[in-house]
Amino acid sequence: MSKLDEIKVLLSRSRKFLITADLQMEEGMYDLAVFSIEQSLRLFLKAKLIEYGADYPRTYGIRRLLNLLAKVAPKEIKYQN
Repeated sequence: MSKLDEIKVLLSRSRKFLITADLQMEEGMYDLAVFSIEQSLRLFLKAKLIEYGADYPRTYGIRRLLNLLAKVAPKEIKYQN
């Protein structure tokens, strides 16, 4: 699978988890909604890391993914308001 295909798959899965979180919130399943939002964020961060030319670790820690993204994101992206 190409890097572009991998990005598309990760972003698609991220969107699906976000949609799932919305549905779970509507049903009052807040614990599951938080889990789905976390999964959505992890997949999104991994897609962005690939987009900026970095490989992502197999760890699932959001903090670690954010730290890696901060190191590889272009300066224009990092400092936008």
